[in-house]
Amino acid sequence: MPTRECCKPGALDPPRQHTKMPADSTEIRQVGMELHIPADRNNRKGFYNGLNEVWGPKKKGPVHLKSTDGMETFSDSKRLVARWSEYFQKLHNVPGDIDHEALDNIPQRITKTSLDEIPTMDEMAREIAGLKDDKAPW
Repeated sequence: MPTRECCKPGALDPPRQHTKMPADSTEIRQVGMELHIPADRNNRKGFYNGLNEVWGPKKKGPVHLKSTDGMETFSDSKRLVARWSEYFQKLHNVPGDIDHEALDNIPQRITKTSLDEIPTMDEMAREIAGLKDDKAPW
């Protein structure tokens, strides 16, 4: 009878402390076996703790952005917000090249002014009654 990877000797040992991604295939296989147990047991906390051991602690610190010309780096919050605002203004306000001749060739449809009229109470009641179990149609 074949044995599963997680049932091999040492598979139930607590995970080792990894400070970086494993380098060779043997170490990768071992880490995979260690993460396999909490994954099989639907132990999300244990699984993610094991992943954190592999990848190490998250680096925390100030965010640095460069100025538009790339000559200056800053990390204070007011300048970061101003720089992101500048970036998105530039991103979203790009003038487009529109071919006006192509726009003129789009066929025009007749405007249905009947859609502008406010529905009557009878029309609303009839449509609501037509809904299944008085629920929205989505």
